[in-house]
Amino acid sequence: MTGNLTLRSDERMHFIIQNADGSARAYFYKDKGGDGVRLSNGVDGGGDFLFGKDGEFYSPSHIHAGGAVLNANGDTYGSVWGNQYISAWLSNNFASRDNNINTRATWDWVNQNFITNVRYSAERQVGAAGVWTYHSNTVLTGFNNVDGDFSAETLFWSEIQILKNGAWLTIGR
Repeated sequence: MTGNLTLRSDERMHFIIQNADGSARAYFYKDKGGDGVRLSNGVDGGGDFLFGKDGEFYSPSHIHAGGAVLNANGDTYGSVWGNQYISAWLSNNFASRDNNINTRATWDWVNQNFITNVRYSAERQVGAAGVWTYHSNTVLTGFNNVDGDFSAETLFWSEIQILKNGAWLTIGR
């Protein structure tokens, strides 16, 4: 045969490849107004492949491209996923990530075991007359020198406090 093969009709017509016994090995058809061009595997089954008039391709099962597989359920298999399905790869990698995160300190543990804030306590006034040393775990936070000489008349002291495990603690030597 040379030239074009034309089947003309408004009804469904098939281009059929038949076995010697007359059974359909494969057939190709398109209904008038149908959803697209269909290719069927004939008696071997498996369903129709559809080249939709919307530009999409429909397969009744998996699609293979080289060593990769697009599963009918949407899962993808391939070497980029370590020769496993992407669902398994994601599950394994998220589990590994989660295990790494779970070994880290939690905020509760950090707040319980570490200093989370520092402050001075309220100031206390201590008269300076006769005070040569003052070692009550405090820091000098101010003084008054009202007469302008070289000695202070009033000293102000505060303790240093830390916030640990939700409680303010006064620290000292």
